[in-house]
Amino acid sequence: MCLFAVQSPHPGRRHRTHEGEGEGRDDVLLDEILGAGRVADLDLFNRVQLCEVLRMCRRSPTTLAAGRTLFAASLARRRTRNDADRLTKYLGRFGLRWADVG
Repeated sequence: MCLFAVQSPHPGRRHRTHEGEGEGRDDVLLDEILGAGRVADLDLFNRVQLCEVLRMCRRSPTTLAAGRTLFAASLARRRTRNDADRLTKYLGRFGLRWADVG
């Protein structure tokens, strides 16, 4: 799971923390692949989602294998299964290619 330090909109409330479960590793991964300047321009939503996609890409031998895992639920409902193309297009939104991830 990707975790980022987030300023609480409710300072008085208690929040559950996950110290030691990857804090900082996510920013390191994104900085390594995108560069620190580009990471700062991403919304938290996109950083969390992209971080998980990049982890899956690194664990997978091909775009096809990564795409099948990432899009498994929606692929079951689709007539055409072009999961590698979907993943390639997703990475392209961030200026990335499969070769950049490894």
